[in-house]
Amino acid sequence: MGAVHAAAWRSTEARLIGCLSAQQSQSDQLAVRYGIRSYGAFTDLLEDVDIVEICTPTAMHRSMVLEAAHAGKHVLCEKPVALRQEDAEAMIQACDGAGVRFFVCMVVRFFPQYRLAKDLVNKYS
Repeated sequence: MGAVHAAAWRSTEARLIGCLSAQQSQSDQLAVRYGIRSYGAFTDLLEDVDIVEICTPTAMHRSMVLEAAHAGKHVLCEKPVALRQEDAEAMIQACDGAGVRFFVCMVVRFFPQYRLAKDLVNKYS
């Protein structure tokens, strides 16, 4: 999913800084493709960015979001945000407490057909 998100970011005005993967070769390939740095540690990546996007397995989201929030970084997190409600709440509280923004990558709500459905429900309820 990280590769999909990197491609999407590249189509914006954002500047990609680097990437990280549990499989270093995967990170290295993505870094070469986009001319960015391949990091070996999350803490090193956090030192160099303003925003971090977490596209890891869901079980890793909480610890990474908390670390990013503690480092004062805005966070985008792939869905599902957590496996347990208490983890999601801890992530939200950590970001609120750190004064950083926390977004869940749930783009379907912006697709025209889903937006129309939402608008119709709001209109007739």
